[in-house]
Amino acid sequence: MAPRGENRAKLIDAMRTLSLTKGFPATTVDEVCTEAQVSKGSFYHHFATKDDLGQAALDGFFDELVLALTTGPFAADEDPVERLRRFVAHAGVVCSGPLLTHGCMLGSFTLDLAESHPDMRDKLSQQFSTLASYVADLIRNAGDDAGVALPAEELAQQFLAVIEGSIVLAKAHADPNIVNSGLALFANHLDLLLHAAAG
Repeated sequence: MAPRGENRAKLIDAMRTLSLTKGFPATTVDEVCTEAQVSKGSFYHHFATKDDLGQAALDGFFDELVLALTTGPFAADEDPVERLRRFVAHAGVVCSGPLLTHGCMLGSFTLDLAESHPDMRDKLSQQFSTLASYVADLIRNAGDDAGVALPAEELAQQFLAVIEGSIVLAKAHADPNIVNSGLALFANHLDLLLHAAAG
């Protein structure tokens, strides 16, 4: 018999997989239990409802995403401009890695639940804002170092839009390279803005 904590982790992993491959609204508790290979009794021991499990799966995904995006060799670079460039390249590696193999839970849950679950929408808004704030700080520091006042908040929102939109297009075209192409164009845009200051 698996430890209770292990069953909880299995349920969260199963919800992540199913909600990204078929959508949260279409995913049933029975399917989650089958995917996780745990009993329905175990499900209700850990979660009162499917929504509770969805929230736990989203929170776990978000924590992993933040850790993946904010840790890497780029973070130790003392040059703010180079640190920003290396961060964007690092984000491409994260987006191409196992965490986002089936897509982004933030984007998927927003599309599925923003209209029907206002509490979840507020949570997703906070999570996107947390990511945008981190990116905006990197952009603002790079601009200050280059001597130009960049619209850091707007560019950070554009960064997230590039990632989320590129993930959708990559799925539509079955071409994971679209994400890296989108981030490369974003990086080129940043370089133009930073070089304009130097010129």
